Amino acid sequence: MEYNTKEGCERIEAGEIMDRTLEERQKRPGDAEAVEGMGPITAHKGEHLMPSDYGIMIYRRRVRKLIKSLKEGKEPPQPQHKKGDIIKTNGQDTILRVPKRNIDDRKFIKSIGSAVMKLQFDAEKMSIKDRDNYIISKLSGMEEKGAF
Repeated sequence: MEYNTKEGCERIEAGEIMDRTLEERQKRPGDAEAVEGMGPITAHKGEHLMPSDYGIMIYRRRVRKLIKSLKEGKEPPQPQHKKGDIIKTNGQDTILRVPKRNIDDRKFIKSIGSAVMKLQFDAEKMSIKDRDNYIISKLSGMEEKGAF
């Protein structure tokens, strides 16, 4: 199926294909399933977001900004990719095993997130295979050394 079309952006959300089969979504759930699994849209003012929900706050802010820009006639950014290539994203499903520390959790969680994002941006121009291997290797090393 071809997604690098004008309509393709409607079928891809944050790098994930939205119209996958039920079997595909159950076998490999993504962010879309996590968000949809929370139920209907609610007023956000009643939420109690935690520091680990920082990505949700950034995502919502970005969506609001893109909606405002679209209302002003500005087209949203589109994924760039060559025919046949996989669209690179900065998302992943990695779980890091981090030892407990006696320091401020917010600072610690932020430092881990910053380190992971730096790895992803450092690998941005690599091929998918090299990029994956690089990130996995670096994250494994960080985990082994406890270097966060």
